[in-house]
Amino acid sequence: MSSGPEQWLQTRDKWIWAALFLSFLLLGLPRLGDILLWQDEAESAVLGRSVLRGGIPRAWDGLNLVSQQNGRDYAEGYVWIWHSWLQYYLIAASFGLLGEGEVSARLPFLLVGALCLPLLYEYGRKVAGRRDTALLACALLLLSVPFLLHARQCRWYTLPVFFLLLDLTIYERVLRRVPYSRPLLFAGLTLLFHSFYPAALCVFAAFFVHSAVLRGWNRQAGKDLLWLAGWLLSVVPWCVFAKIFQRGDSFQGLWQTYTFAKWYLLAVNEGLFALSLLPLLVYLRSKTFRLPWTLACSVGLLAAYVCLSRYSGNPLEMGILFAVLAGALLCIARLYVAKIRERREGLDYGSLHGLVFLSILLPLAWLPRNNYRYLLPLSPLACLVLAQILTELWKKNKAAALVAGCLAVGTNGLSWVPLKAGEKMSRVLLSRGGASSRSVPPRPSYEMGLNMGFRVPLYDYLQELLHDYEGPNEAIVAFFRANARPGDTILVNYGDLPLVFYTDCEVLGGLSGRGWEEEDVDWIVVRRYWFRKEELLQKAKEKEFAPVWLPVRDLLWGNRPLPSYHLFRSPKPPSGREDAPMILGEKERVTSLASRVRRSW
Repeated sequence: MSSGPEQWLQTRDKWIWAALFLSFLLLGLPRLGDILLWQDEAESAVLGRSVLRGGIPRAWDGLNLVSQQNGRDYAEGYVWIWHSWLQYYLIAASFGLLGEGEVSARLPFLLVGALCLPLLYEYGRKVAGRRDTALLACALLLLSVPFLLHARQCRWYTLPVFFLLLDLTIYERVLRRVPYSRPLLFAGLTLLFHSFYPAALCVFAAFFVHSAVLRGWNRQAGKDLLWLAGWLLSVVPWCVFAKIFQRGDSFQGLWQTYTFAKWYLLAVNEGLFALSLLPLLVYLRSKTFRLPWTLACSVGLLAAYVCLSRYSGNPLEMGILFAVLAGALLCIARLYVAKIRERREGLDYGSLHGLVFLSILLPLAWLPRNNYRYLLPLSPLACLVLAQILTELWKKNKAAALVAGCLAVGTNGLSWVPLKAGEKMSRVLLSRGGASSRSVPPRPSYEMGLNMGFRVPLYDYLQELLHDYEGPNEAIVAFFRANARPGDTILVNYGDLPLVFYTDCEVLGGLSGRGWEEEDVDWIVVRRYWFRKEELLQKAKEKEFAPVWLPVRDLLWGNRPLPSYHLFRSPKPPSGREDAPMILGEKERVTSLASRVRRSW
């Protein structure tokens, strides 16, 4: 009797999968190839090309060297080791089927991003037990501009998102003792490892702690731990080959930890999950002492916003922020401790998701690298938590849930307004203490990578879909495609890899450390924001090169997907030559070019 309704629900779910997949493509495909590959994307594309030619990613193609780590990113024989390899094989397959270009380079990762939505829907149904909550989580991810921007990159960004969701789905089957689920988890973790090394090791740690501590010891948990330990042993040889544990700068003390913890909290607040919703989460999940717990969370969060609003800090500020974080962890642990006791043999999603969040967030504070892309694998889980909050709030107050949902999707108000209030309060406290308000310097978006101005992200994204884009990479590549001869040598201080991908020239300099002493160069490119400009200008003077300034404003990077840095429309025209990229070459080749370029200003 129940087969009819069940079959209808299964058919409806398949239509929902298709609708989610196609909706993401509808938002992600327009103008996918409008912007040229920037430095990081070009690195991936060139290495994908090398896979197509030689079977494995190599940094040397016989003419140019690919490196952004001064030679640390490849091993003997120029075999690439800095990133996981799966992305390069996807790019190579796309190039083999569709030819080389911006769309074919980015399409595999957009498709993987689209597959995340049906997978999140299935996983969300199991977590929340409701289709409407799962659909809401998918809608939040679909309309997440940070996720859309990263999915439209020729980089690995969507791969760990997909495989983390897949591994969570498989792990749930492991706990239900579904046959063959452990080998599937082994394979899923391996795919995650070859998508992004750190994410796989962090997720392994979360699963291991969950199986060893939170589930309670039993025979099945012991078998699960043996399989997890076996997986770790299986990837150790690759870790040694790729020198994973020999990378990065050394730990530089508590101040560095504080600085990076602060940056990532700001990044979580800006692009992943508005911290201002934490008191609401505590209120909805607490069963006893609801108001005191919520009030304590609100006061602690306000103190955290005061600390986060300051670019510079002191030991007292550091202690306050770490104390608030410790209190938040204890508060969240209290919310789930009863469930853990009741369901020792089952899967408590709250504790599992908390472990995954912590396993990814905590190491970032000790690593001297700050970039939102390392947080991206947590996007589906953040959307799922937000969907559960909005669903529970809808039951209590539909108007409040509607307002919170619109603010969360349509603007960055939930993250920006509290931070702005924290900054105002910080200035007031300092002024009452006799300090000048100048003691709270504005956070430089250039250095922090975050610009916390009020924005409507979907409107910004719509601008990218509706307008052409012309930036420095486009102008420089167009210049050399039109004027350089095959085999010409170009020396640059940044932006070398787009030239490697798009031209037939030998490209020196950049971040590879190769060719800076080379004297026999045909062209020199001076980018405004990068190092060794004086050295390049001196070399050009010695060779009596003539300059050409391109009629476009120079940028620090290019099509970088960090939402608060990303330019959704072409940059404003340069106010003068000091704002534009400079190209220098032989006088007889540059004279005629200069007049044409000057007329386009």
